[in-house]
Amino acid sequence: MVRTADGDEDSVLRRVLWIVPLVFVIHDGEELLTMPGWIAAHRAQLAHLAQPSALAARAVGSLSTTTPSVALAIAVVAIVVLAVTVGASRSPGRGWWWHAYLAVLGVLFLHVYTHVLQAVLFGGYVPGLYGAVFAVLPGSAYVYRRLFRAGVLDLKMAARDAAIGIALVLPFVLAAHALGRRLAD
Repeated sequence: MVRTADGDEDSVLRRVLWIVPLVFVIHDGEELLTMPGWIAAHRAQLAHLAQPSALAARAVGSLSTTTPSVALAIAVVAIVVLAVTVGASRSPGRGWWWHAYLAVLGVLFLHVYTHVLQAVLFGGYVPGLYGAVFAVLPGSAYVYRRLFRAGVLDLKMAARDAAIGIALVLPFVLAAHALGRRLAD
């Protein structure tokens, strides 16, 4: 059994890891409820913003616009988040699953800032904003704090794994939305 720096046993650390799927569900639940209508209402503005980049235009074009397709896309991502959390909770602080978990944690933490910037850019609410600010930000910050305090994470590892997650997240999410559209339509 791994002892953490403050005397907690690894069973406590294993439970802390489950905060990530919890805040994911809160955040993406909000997106599920608001995204289809918001995208439909802002389609022209999104297309205009994406004009300078073929990749951005493709990403905007691939966004799910029905509740079933958004639900399926979220389900695909949720399955991955759950699988990674199960794997990491079996061996906190080591192994492939651990680094995959840290990549998910890093992406989730940084994703908060994309919602805040989008809200500024659009001059108001964007889907997932409240879940990001009030659930994901404090939840992921707490997990980071506990992992640093437990000595199973350092800044270099956190930055590296978050960078890997960022590199992988856009193609993965676009594929999840494409699959959601294909299965729902």
